[in-house]
Amino acid sequence: MVYKYMRLVDWIKEQVETGALTAGQKLPTEAAMAEQFSVSRHTVRQALAFMENEGLLYSIQGSGTYISEDMERVPPEDGEPEQRSNSIGMLLSDSIQYIFPDIIQGVSEYLMSRGYLLNVAFTGGNFFHEKDVLDKLMEANLAGIIIEPLSYGMALNNDALYAEVAEKIPMLMIHTDRSRVCPTLSLCDGEGTYMLANHLLDMGHTEIGSIYAFDEPTAAPRYSGFLNAMHEKNVTHRDDNDIWIKRRNLNDLFHPEGKLPLERMLKEVTAVICHDDRIAYALIRHLRDQGIRVPEDISVVGYDDSVYATLDMQITSVTHPKEKYGKRAAQAILEMIRDPDAFDADKYVIHPKLVVRNSVRKIK
Repeated sequence: MVYKYMRLVDWIKEQVETGALTAGQKLPTEAAMAEQFSVSRHTVRQALAFMENEGLLYSIQGSGTYISEDMERVPPEDGEPEQRSNSIGMLLSDSIQYIFPDIIQGVSEYLMSRGYLLNVAFTGGNFFHEKDVLDKLMEANLAGIIIEPLSYGMALNNDALYAEVAEKIPMLMIHTDRSRVCPTLSLCDGEGTYMLANHLLDMGHTEIGSIYAFDEPTAAPRYSGFLNAMHEKNVTHRDDNDIWIKRRNLNDLFHPEGKLPLERMLKEVTAVICHDDRIAYALIRHLRDQGIRVPEDISVVGYDDSVYATLDMQITSVTHPKEKYGKRAAQAILEMIRDPDAFDADKYVIHPKLVVRNSVRKIK
């Protein structure tokens, strides 16, 4: 497989071999080369980054990119030019025990069928560790990388690093609907909570609370989908009935010293939308300990249709094909590698579906 950016690498080397370009000479601008070769500026940056890593070019901030002295000592190549390895990196949070095994399986099986290997790493939910892991993955000469960005619901401390990585190799973000630095593979999370909220409204619930993990990339779109449904039905929602937690601190919500917000919300609502099935399951267990019945006293819904939705309580949830999502992520990153200019993330989008179980009661 010859990567598209290698055409530009070959052209620059050819210019040096013929004497058209010499050491210290400035290259044309990214825009000029993109127009000349009918490629995107992203492809041009890939070529320049590849050659800078090889010590054949160097850049001066605010000035441009120049031919290094080492370039003139590079002998003409026989056969195909050196390429990146057939290894795809995948950087995830610490949610390996939830839905990610199925997603990883989908990614790995498809990549294997196309001659690629998957290199998986985890951030542990830590900004600094994410930076260290990304640095190490970049040293692995990857063909591309799939990233679940850390804490997308908050400020992205590593946003500049994402942009730096995306300039060097094809990068795809999952579990988020948007990014300013690279394409994303959306699961349409807002659609899912929109459906959950409408289901509750159709069952007669108008006082609806919610619990979200603010440090997960899906938090913002899922909250927006819920609010959009309430707005369309002209149902007033009080944000006092929304609780935002950090994923690792979920149990603090049920601790005697920390459950005041939850107790206050439960006095006001008849139903609760949870960020995912894990939170829904934990909430239902807490309610049972308090003698509160689900769904007789309060209705609870989750998200992701995971194993937590069918343990000892059949929880209404939203499903999406995890393994298929992984396969599409693999297909998308390989298309970005082959032809980044023609890549269209929209064709890989997966829409969620509502799964109705018995955790919601109808209010007469």
